[in-house]
Amino acid sequence: MRSIRLAVQATADGYPGKTAGLAKEIGRTLGTFRNQCSPDQQDHWINLRDLVKILETTGDLEILHTLARRFNHVCIPVPDGSGGSDMEVLKAWSEWKTEQAETVTAIDQVLEKGHATTRQLDLIEREMHQDFEKEIRLMNRLKSLFAS
Repeated sequence: MRSIRLAVQATADGYPGKTAGLAKEIGRTLGTFRNQCSPDQQDHWINLRDLVKILETTGDLEILHTLARRFNHVCIPVPDGSGGSDMEVLKAWSEWKTEQAETVTAIDQVLEKGHATTRQLDLIEREMHQDFEKEIRLMNRLKSLFAS
């Protein structure tokens, strides 16, 4: 399972200015922030305030998803269901089915080989979480369409 530190590190790597830019944005020195992100540094931990600032600053919620998976939970965004038209419901349904197909493909690849790596199982788990997200989006569109 992916560590929270690696998720923070990946988020920092994807931020403009990378780790240095994000460290500055959240008010940390580069050295301190690097230590907090490093899986090798067990004496330095990132605090909750900084995690929230990173999520707000970057908009990248992979840290939140990684934390949830660590405790066998899932985070599913609840999209705005307003403005539901027939076409939006069909689009939401199509996106959900596309996500399901990606999950089935990932599972088929593992079953065909008869074994799975940790990375492959993590991929399948992420695909399933994305399935749930699309399913919730479809439900919100349906509610919007038929709300009175």
